[in-house]
Amino acid sequence: MSAREVNCFNRSLITEKSSVLLVIAHPDDEAMFFVPFLHTCATLQCQISILCLSEGNYYGLGKIRRKEMFQSALKLGVSIEDVIVLDDNALQDGPNNHWSPECICEHVMRAVDIFKVDVLVTFDSYGISGMFILLLLLFYCHE
Repeated sequence: MSAREVNCFNRSLITEKSSVLLVIAHPDDEAMFFVPFLHTCATLQCQISILCLSEGNYYGLGKIRRKEMFQSALKLGVSIEDVIVLDDNALQDGPNNHWSPECICEHVMRAVDIFKVDVLVTFDSYGISGMFILLLLLFYCHE
C-alpha cells in the first residue's frame, strides 16, 4: 500500500466508510491540527484510527499526555481500541532527539496492517513550523 497525502478540506481521496489512519507525532496533535479532518471523516462514517508516535514526554508528562490522548480520541469519535500511543525508546520526544526512519516505517506499516487502512493521513510538507520530526514523519510515510 502506498500512502497518499490528503488535504483535510479535499474529500476526493476519502470516500464514505474509508478506513483512515491518522499518524501524528505527539498527543494533542490530533486536537490542535486535525479536528476539521476528523469531523469530515466522522461525517463520512469512516473507520478512524490514530497512531501517535510518542507519548510527548519531553517535560516528564508522558503518562498524563497518553491519558489525554485517549480522552481526546473519544471526544472526537474515535474508539480507544483504534488508538495506539507509542513509548518507543527510539521515538522519544525532545528537540535534540532524532527519530529513526526505519522505526517510524515499522510502526506505521504495523498500524496499516492492524487497522486495514485505505488512506493514511499525516502532516503536509510544512509540518508544524518546519519541525524536523514532523517533516521526517511525512517523508517516510510517503515512501
